[in-house]
Amino acid sequence: MQKIAIILARGNSQRIKNKNIKMFLNKPMIYWPIRAAKKSKLFDKILVSTDSDRIKKISIKCGAEVPFYRSKKNSTSKALPDVVIDEVVRKLEVKYKTTLYICVFFANSPFTYYKDIIKGFKKIKNYFYKTVLPVVKVDNRYQRVYIKNNKTIVFANKKFQKFRSQDLKQTFIDAGQWFWIRKDNNKKTKVLSDKLGYVEIPNNRFCDIDNLKDLKKAKNMSKKLKFLHV
Repeated sequence: MQKIAIILARGNSQRIKNKNIKMFLNKPMIYWPIRAAKKSKLFDKILVSTDSDRIKKISIKCGAEVPFYRSKKNSTSKALPDVVIDEVVRKLEVKYKTTLYICVFFANSPFTYYKDIIKGFKKIKNYFYKTVLPVVKVDNRYQRVYIKNNKTIVFANKKFQKFRSQDLKQTFIDAGQWFWIRKDNNKKTKVLSDKLGYVEIPNNRFCDIDNLKDLKKAKNMSKKLKFLHV
């Protein structure tokens, strides 16, 4: 049974320039998922998939391997994770007779916690999920989100229009930090399947960093997260 960590770190980020190596708590952003992968002590290999010389140098310095560059066609903003994962596995020429477990990390996820990764692995190994990912609880009322249309407010999901908030089901969203997949021999990767497991994480460890405002918020949140400072 092999376990491989793959950190996705495309070079030409658009909304925040050089986002994947931008400094966060005096370390490059990509340092944090590499650190979490190492602290978990689960992985036979910790790899970074990138098309950038600069990211490659920093990743190696942080303790990961970058044995090859990501192909040009898989280095665009439209490249899907499952395609990138298949490319890495193919280039590695991994020979496995049993299931290969892969944990995919997003480089701009400094709140990745190694204990969550361990919980995720136990679930995918013991409960036969095909994918396990971290989720965070959100307000139930998001199920009937309002949208604007020609200055009119309408329900996005009308079937919940007359529901009381306490009657709505608990709602979760993908935390976008990492996900485990079970990859069977000679089969293409399928990230989302009908056998999804999850690890719930608290709201104080979730921040989707898409712009500079998000980055500032994450830095403020990080002051209260003890695991980032040890």
